[in-house]
Amino acid sequence: MDMPRGRAAQFRVHIPSSPSPQYRSRLPKWGFPQVFLFGCSFNLDREIRSLNTPVIARRTTGRHLLFTPIPRVQVKKHMKIDIYRKIETAKSITGELWLDGVLQCYYLEPSRLTPYYPGHPCITAGIYRVVLSMSPHLGYVCPEVLNVPGRTAIRWHIGNIPKNVLGCCVVGTVLGENSVLNSKIAFEALMGRLEGNDLIAEYHDPSQVGGIQHLLQPALA
Repeated sequence: MDMPRGRAAQFRVHIPSSPSPQYRSRLPKWGFPQVFLFGCSFNLDREIRSLNTPVIARRTTGRHLLFTPIPRVQVKKHMKIDIYRKIETAKSITGELWLDGVLQCYYLEPSRLTPYYPGHPCITAGIYRVVLSMSPHLGYVCPEVLNVPGRTAIRWHIGNIPKNVLGCCVVGTVLGENSVLNSKIAFEALMGRLEGNDLIAEYHDPSQVGGIQHLLQPALA
């Protein structure tokens, strides 16, 4: 038995005005009927419980019960994103992106002092709020880092090399020399984890994570 959907979706179950002895035996002592659908192997309460949807039941005129589904409200989960800057060269900074203490992927952002696009270096280390929004430039929804001092439209998106970033980050599953690979795969997996959550990101400079490293890290398994 399918539950109707939407605000106007309602269904009525008729209660006989003169219940038969068989039906009357199923009425609770307090007089509120336990309605059975004759010819069906499941009673109404079990049907409703199987939908895992909150339901309001109330008496109406004409001896009918009116059931109205109530939509569930999704509660956002707070998610902490840590961006650890690991390898810094004259062309880029690469490192690791962690979600709630678990390594998610690698990333690349512009060089601190000599970025590919002059005037667009990496952003200042710190804590930022992140939202998912449509990028007019890229043409798809991606994470946007908010309230960056002196900067706007800082995003995490698909890309591979320093030429692809203007202060933003590109992600990948494999870390190369001034590059990340399999970016689309990494981005789609990242978006699947971020959607529907309240996001806070912290950028960590090398001095905060044990000093700068110049050796490449093993690829993500």
